[in-house]
Amino acid sequence: MTTLPYLHGSKILELGHGTGKLLLQLHKNNNHTIGVDESRQMGQIAKTYLLGKGFTPQIITAAAQKLPIKSNWFEQVVATFPSEYIIDTRTLNEVERVLQPGGELIVLPYAWITGRNWYKRLAAWIFRITGQAPEWNNKFEGTFQLMGFDATVHKVELDSSELPIITATKKMN
Repeated sequence: MTTLPYLHGSKILELGHGTGKLLLQLHKNNNHTIGVDESRQMGQIAKTYLLGKGFTPQIITAAAQKLPIKSNWFEQVVATFPSEYIIDTRTLNEVERVLQPGGELIVLPYAWITGRNWYKRLAAWIFRITGQAPEWNNKFEGTFQLMGFDATVHKVELDSSELPIITATKKMN
């Protein structure tokens, strides 16, 4: 939910919606939200979860590289802990297409565990060696900039983790 302070648009698309927890929070904030996930099983999990919370979700099963959504519709697109699909040029072309001019792509690519307890240090080490929390490089913001977005990295520090949140703004036409 660390991306919530960056999500202020009234029409938001979540790529890779997972279990639907962010969709629920956005709904509670009166946002018009649509979730897209390539996994039918994840779509069913999210739908069951959201219906159980009294929210009828708008969920689409589709790949991020081919979104069945009209152009210039969303004010924001969000992706939390996405895989490499998020820097695929086909994905970024689709994100650019569905965003309104001046709209934003918000990406939380990974988290670094920073706790001092032995188990948090062990978890941090495991995440580093498995590539789940690699050293920071500009592959995200660099790719977003090459695709015509203005990208900024925000570092958010929590009690036992540090998170890079990228805001990539679609340029005005």
